[in-house]
Amino acid sequence: MDFAEEQRRRYLSFDAGDARLGYWKDFIARGGGEFFPRFPLELGVEPGLMYPIVNEASPLLDAAETEVFDKACREAGGKAFMGVLAAVAVCLRDAGGPGVYRGFMPVSERGRSGWSQSVGWFVNTMPIEFDASPGRGFAEVVAGVRAGFGAMMDHIDVPFVRAWELLAPEEFAARSWPYPVNFFSYIDMRKCPGAERHADWRPASHVWSARANGVCSWFQRDADGLHMNSIYVDTPAARHTMAAFQEALRRTVTEIARHGSFGRPIALAAPRGPVGAALGVSGYGYAARG
Repeated sequence: MDFAEEQRRRYLSFDAGDARLGYWKDFIARGGGEFFPRFPLELGVEPGLMYPIVNEASPLLDAAETEVFDKACREAGGKAFMGVLAAVAVCLRDAGGPGVYRGFMPVSERGRSGWSQSVGWFVNTMPIEFDASPGRGFAEVVAGVRAGFGAMMDHIDVPFVRAWELLAPEEFAARSWPYPVNFFSYIDMRKCPGAERHADWRPASHVWSARANGVCSWFQRDADGLHMNSIYVDTPAARHTMAAFQEALRRTVTEIARHGSFGRPIALAAPRGPVGAALGVSGYGYAARG
């Protein structure tokens, strides 16, 4: 209740002319005026329609591989989540996406003001942008992720819902995000309260949605390694795209763990023809800072 009251005060202190919205406005301007950054691969969805969903969980690295991956990320000047995001950006680019990664990233606010032992939803969602263009090595892309994350965190006090309401009021009135959105979420389950008892408790996380118009992915690290959970539209194009993306991402993070680099470019060969129109994402998630 105290956190909700604090959030409400922050929310009501903003109007459309507030200088604190400058980070959001600049991000929107660089994206051609769109509030939501688009997911760049083909999913075979029609504008305005919602679809049944596929809910998939798949391992990317086992525990030992994840430890080596973490070390490679730190040697490159970043953290594990930065390495995962760098790998995601490069895989999207190699599949035909842009060289500049633009997406939404939910970030935990649990560590702010003593909420670490509280039960509830302590998350803000922010836009992040960095260069992942061809020719940039792993350390260079990680440096871009680190800089983009730092700029994002400098503006974490702007509530996502309020920015949405003020800067995209027509879309705010809709019941879902308007089209497929590029969305990245990461959490290290080992840092959750009670993590030392996970082996005894055998906890499970369940991410669910009735229908969607795009794709959302959540990356999780635990004692067993690194995992990817995705919800996406149940269309032939989306199944093809996500299967190819997961395989390319698994190969990329494995290459980083083994050699500290991206290795050879990996093409996803995702369908780009008339099987779909605009892309779309709906969903919610969370992310850890470490």
